[in-house]
Amino acid sequence: MDRFSLLRPILTFQVIFLLAAATIVLPGCDGCDLASDDSPPWRFAGEQADYEVIFPSNWHAEPPESINENAEVVASHEEGLFFMVIPQPLPSFPEVDVLQFQQEALQTLDNSVDDLVIERQGPVQLDGVSGMSTFATATVDGESIRYITCYVINDDTGYQLVGFAPKPSASKLYEEVDTILAGWQFGSDDPEDEPEQRDVPATGPLEGASDETETVTDD
Repeated sequence: MDRFSLLRPILTFQVIFLLAAATIVLPGCDGCDLASDDSPPWRFAGEQADYEVIFPSNWHAEPPESINENAEVVASHEEGLFFMVIPQPLPSFPEVDVLQFQQEALQTLDNSVDDLVIERQGPVQLDGVSGMSTFATATVDGESIRYITCYVINDDTGYQLVGFAPKPSASKLYEEVDTILAGWQFGSDDPEDEPEQRDVPATGPLEGASDETETVTDD
């Protein structure tokens, strides 16, 4: 897996909503600097917004611009999974709620892929802040892609947390994204602290998603 075709930004209600649509051309993660099993987790503290996320050692930082120019952090997993965080300031008036934020992002995705199916969506809690999660599949250039996305708004900043992988890796993507979300927090710890010094829940927040299923078709 070495190249991706990403959606371009769109302007809706004066808010830019972005979501990744991946074109998988090769399996695996060529060129990844693979960590050993006993490597510690690593932490990313946001500069564009006040948040922090801890990645397990089997995730590796990628240049964000290589995947999405608006992402602040992008990471890849040696089994061909990807995860990114896209923070963006939101207007205070008119106020954008999380459902609108989610719907606009999904509409962007729907306009750029084929056969989008929203399999599950429901509430999610990230560091005590309520948001929405979506599990979806779509076809991109003939490849079936699984998406797990979360949308949350905190302190006038909207966050899109996007995990994606080839559909056969759906179970692994769920497991890994749930682990990453368990280590999410708003605000940053002392950068001198090691990631493992902060308690991370043993289970993540994705179980809160409902079992609703919806098929979205292109107009």
